[in-house]
Amino acid sequence: METSEYFKTFKARMTADGSNYKDQIEHIAQRNFDQYLAETPTSVDIIYETEQYKVAIVENKQDESRLSKQMLSSLRNYFPIGSLIYWKYYEPINCPENYWIVWKIQQNSLQDHTVSYISRCNHKLKWIDQYGVRHEQYVYEFSSKENMIRATFKSRVQEIIASEPNKFMEIIMPFTKDIKREQRFIVDGEGWYVIEFDSSSVDGITYITLGEDKKDLQQDLLIDNGDSEDLANYKDENKFYIETLQNPTVERDTSYIIKPYYYEKGNLIYNANFNFYINNRLVGSGIEYEQLYEEDTEVVIKLANKEEIQLTIVVGVRDEPQDDPIYTIVGDSNIKWGKTSIYSVEKNLWGSIEPVEEVDYSLSDETLATVENENGVAYVKANNKRKIGDVILTAQFGNNFIEKTISIVSLW
Repeated sequence: METSEYFKTFKARMTADGSNYKDQIEHIAQRNFDQYLAETPTSVDIIYETEQYKVAIVENKQDESRLSKQMLSSLRNYFPIGSLIYWKYYEPINCPENYWIVWKIQQNSLQDHTVSYISRCNHKLKWIDQYGVRHEQYVYEFSSKENMIRATFKSRVQEIIASEPNKFMEIIMPFTKDIKREQRFIVDGEGWYVIEFDSSSVDGITYITLGEDKKDLQQDLLIDNGDSEDLANYKDENKFYIETLQNPTVERDTSYIIKPYYYEKGNLIYNANFNFYINNRLVGSGIEYEQLYEEDTEVVIKLANKEEIQLTIVVGVRDEPQDDPIYTIVGDSNIKWGKTSIYSVEKNLWGSIEPVEEVDYSLSDETLATVENENGVAYVKANNKRKIGDVILTAQFGNNFIEKTISIVSLW
């Protein structure tokens, strides 16, 4: 019995690092790396997704320009390609140079530790996306001399770069779907636009090529000293928006319907779907939301497929009944030259929404647009005379008058 127990103990010790020679060598090598990480002067603390890790950062001997480094980390800690790690390198804390992007992971035959290639971010890219939402991201901009990094991101972008005579900038950044072709940026006081992008060659990385562009004094936010606070297409921020009756008041314990409207570049998107949140909890989805209210309640309305676009309202509660309904003209805020938009009036009484049928519409300036009335609906057509400006659409029903401002805009 004692011999059997001794044999089990002996066998357990012999196989503690694996049942075969390769596993045993790798486990020993992993322990040796942990010892190295604890003792090496190249060991540093980094932050990844709010968690702190210990790694070793050494020079990348393959990089003659010394613009990238190797990060050695334990197999227990995985930093995928496209990760942004924070290593305090400069002051202040939020300086782009404190963030490093992982753009390559080396595969070793002996699995004792992970070798990641990292480059220090040198810009904080800011932009307004197609939905009018502002984004910020630390990125790494590199020059055409950095052939080692360039080779990792082979794409047809290189053909464009070789054939065009203008000034270019190349950027790698964590994967994003929020940048489209011709997206504009201002970097270091200069205007740029996206010529081409590649998000498929390397998983986790988006690679974009920027061409030189002019700054737009009407659309861009320009700081006097031209620093990183400059923002292209500043006036497009929140251009895509949700609209509904702001801060309505309802009767206590009465059912009330919140009916939002979603506008893209001034155009009403019919039957858009929304998510409705109360106290950070999803309470409903769809084109509208109905419930009873016992007290004042804050409701956050988010576009279902793009929750960055949102609107917060407060539904107030009172005991006395509402005397007068609220009327709203529903329709586009913009009309392009030669195009026609449809407008109608809705009546809202304690959340009960219904159309107003007998309405007469008129315009303040018929040199920009014309209006036709038909069964309580207005058909407003922008004149094709290359004139832009605002017109006021007035709706009259009974003794009531309400107005809506409509912008006549160009085709581009």
